[in-house]
Amino acid sequence: MAEAGDWSCPAKGLAALAAPISGSCLSYDFVDLDYTFNDFGSRLIDNGDSYELGFSKSLGSLFFLNGGINAGSFD
Repeated sequence: MAEAGDWSCPAKGLAALAAPISGSCLSYDFVDLDYTFNDFGSRLIDNGDSYELGFSKSLGSLFFLNGGINAGSFD
């Protein structure tokens, strides 16, 4: 078991970051490509390969179009 740090006392010497001045620099537009290999060590499910394509596109400031496709197989 591992922990990310000591939570008993606050961090020392850290300063808060200022917010961006001119609008937001974040975007929800992205394309995500994934490859997964699974080795469960089982007679029933072993050596699984999976490919995935996902995307998001903003349509104005309130609406987003999201989609994805996944294809996979196992021995």
